[in-house]
Amino acid sequence: MEQIPYLQLRETIRNGDCILWQGTGFVPWAIMKWTDYSHASLVVRFQEAKGFEERVHIVESLSGGLKFNCLSYRLEKDKGRAFLFQPNCLWQNSQERIRVAAINDKVRGIKYDYKGLFTNLLGRVNNDAGRYFCSEFVWVKWGENGVLGNGNLTELGEKMLKKNKAPRPGDIPLWMNGKLTEIIA
Repeated sequence: MEQIPYLQLRETIRNGDCILWQGTGFVPWAIMKWTDYSHASLVVRFQEAKGFEERVHIVESLSGGLKFNCLSYRLEKDKGRAFLFQPNCLWQNSQERIRVAAINDKVRGIKYDYKGLFTNLLGRVNNDAGRYFCSEFVWVKWGENGVLGNGNLTELGEKMLKKNKAPRPGDIPLWMNGKLTEIIA
């Protein structure tokens, strides 16, 4: 897997890309007993807004619900590792729809899906658009905006999509065709 410094990678990060995390601490450690990554977040860019042209923001489902964060801040603060996952077929119109949908969900105050998170560690849960855990949020936004078609899914991803199952963070690169790059802070 390629490793690229964040400042070199920043311009290539698109709306709708996913950041996968390998965090430190007890909760990430526990999650990574079942999956290769402990957290997933969705990229939201505001390139047309003055002062935000170079910024990369993420929307992530955390304990208090959906939160906006600046990716560079999270990379500085987080003691774990971060990876950029870019689906193969993320069209411009899908990128814009994902950005709008993620912002709308944040504004609506969607809560964290604690029950789904713990249940998903032991088995598989159905997607629930009423509450999200991290990778469920990414998966649902991709699904609502046409990214889970067009040859993006692996055979396993197709199977799980038909069953309406939510992925764990480590399932994303197993269920989707795309490029995975480690981000060096």
